[in-house]
Order: sequence, then C-alpha cells, then structure tokens
Amino acid sequence: MEMVGRMASSVIHDLNNFLTVIQLNAALLEDVAEDPLERTRMVGEINRACVTAAGLTRKMLSFARQKKSKIEALELPKLIAETVGFLQCLVPRKAQISTDFPEMEVWVMGDRSALVQAFMNLVLNGLDAGSTRGLQLSLRADEKEVEAVVTDFGSGISPEDLPHIFEPFFTTKSEENGTGLGLAIVRQVVESHGGRITVETECGQGTTFRIFLPRVSAVTPEIVPDSAVASSPLQEGITLLLVEDDAGIRQVAGQILKRSGYRVLMAGNAEEAREMWAAHAAEISVLFTDIVLPGTVSGEDLAVEFQKLAPGLDVLFMSGNLTARNFPEAPFISKPFAPEALIEKIRELINRR
Repeated sequence: MEMVGRMASSVIHDLNNFLTVIQLNAALLEDVAEDPLERTRMVGEINRACVTAAGLTRKMLSFARQKKSKIEALELPKLIAETVGFLQCLVPRKAQISTDFPEMEVWVMGDRSALVQAFMNLVLNGLDAGSTRGLQLSLRADEKEVEAVVTDFGSGISPEDLPHIFEPFFTTKSEENGTGLGLAIVRQVVESHGGRITVETECGQGTTFRIFLPRVSAVTPEIVPDSAVASSPLQEGITLLLVEDDAGIRQVAGQILKRSGYRVLMAGNAEEAREMWAAHAAEISVLFTDIVLPGTVSGEDLAVEFQKLAPGLDVLFMSGNLTARNFPEAPFISKPFAPEALIEKIRELINRR
C-alpha cells in the first residue's frame, strides 16, 4: 500500500503541474485580448498541457492493465523542444533551459507520452540541483544511435548517493518535494525503448545524464487527405443525443458538434436521456454517451435499451476510465479528446452506414 501511495503522489504531482499551466494561462487570456499572438501562445500551452496530462493518465492505465504502449515514429528534437517549452512555463524565468540540437531530422521509435515524461522528469530533476546557470540539453546522432545530453551546473551527487539514484523511492529531497520515482521512471522508459542511460557527476560542479536511443530512418509525414475533418462539410439533418453528467463537458462537446452542423439534444443522466428519446426517437441518428452516469443505469445500458427500440441507431461511447468498458469493440473515444478527434469519430460512425 505504501508503494501505491507513493506512485499516486507522483502522478498527482505531475497532474497538478499540468493543471497549473492550464489554470494560469486560462486566467490570463482575458488580459491579452488585444494581443492575438500572445493569445495563440497561451492557447497552445493549454493544449500541450492537456495532451501531455492525458498521455500520463493513459500511461498509468496501460501500466495497470499491463498492455503494450503505442509505439510510433517520433522526431526527437521536436519532442524535446515541445517538452522544454512546456516546462519553461512551470519554472522561474531565471532558471533558463538552453538547447543545442542538430539541423538534421532525428527519428526514434517510441511511446510519445513515456518519452515526454522521462525528459520532463530529467529536466525537473536537474533544475532542482540548485544551479543559477540553468540547464543545458543537447543532441548528437550517428547512423545507429541518438545521444541526448542533459547537464545541470548544480551541487552534484555525492559518492554515497550515486549508486542509488535510479532506485525506486530513493530521494535526497524532503517528503514534500520528492517521491524518488523521477529517475527510476527515466531509466525504466529508456530501457523499455532499447536504450541506456549514464551519469557523470562532480560535487559542486554539476551532473550530466546521457540517454542513448536507437535511431531509425527518416519518416515521410502522412499526407492528410482533402476529406479531413478540417475541411469536411457540415452534417446537416443529423440529430445526436449527447448524454454526459458533467455540465462543462456536455456544453462544450455540444457546441463543437453544433458548429459542425449537427443538431444536438443533451441530457445529464439516464432519466433525462429517456425523456429526450421519448420526445425525439424518430429524429435521433446517433447516441453519444458517457459510459459512467449517475445512478444505476450506465451509458451502455442506455445504448442496449435504445438499440432494441431503434436497431439502426449508431452509438459512440466516451469515458476517462478505459477499464469501465464492457463492449470493447464498440466505437469509443477516450477523455480528454480534441474537437477534431470527436468530429472525426462521429463522421466515421455515420459513414459506416
């Protein structure tokens, strides 16, 4: 139980960092109403925080279910640069993070959320070393391997602590400031990607971590067809029943669907959904419902009930808890989701007919 508690503490700490970025940027948006570039930057920071936080929660759920992570081709300099840009919003301005990346493209195969988490942990660990000179990240690559170097100029690691720094729950920080999972996660992620990590340190001079990952050939970007969501025609004449107990999610999801041309009926629980169905059953083409609803009737129960009455009804489930699904083959979108991802899911569902 102690290990579970410490792991939960680490995850909560990271999620609170993401939420801080979202909350502070959202609060400042009104103050920069006359500066479109600054508004765009802040919205970008909010989106990056949401995507990375979502990746972290999916990573934890994947670990709990012991399922394989999603492996894809990643441009490592771009991934690290985005991570650094995100972190720079979390740390004091005096704690500058400098980068030195090659001009060429450098690709690796990996799990995006896991690698972001590893570099985030390594950078934050370096910034905690107490250097007034900030942190330096650099990349080098040959035909077979990529070397990512993270150097701080802080207090260094003592000889007695050095053999233990990658051990889970080993930390020299106070209980409030560290869980001892940061570097353990870094090593686990690097090794799971077929790589290795080394450390060089000198007391009073700083510490350098070197991560070595297998390099892959350049990847040709996927060409997005003209029929992509951004240019898809409005779906006029199609009515959706949206069932979601969270009022905030319900309203914004409904707005996104309406802006794409759908007619949207909304309900906050199973009882309201049944009332909407009774009044508009002949018009509803799609049921878009959260799986977990208040009371004893779930979104899956509603789908079974309504499809018995209307066998041609299309259903899209959503949830933030992937373990709640009883129909894993049914169309599904995981919370949180981007607007374009939602529209694409709905469009795919309708086009299947």
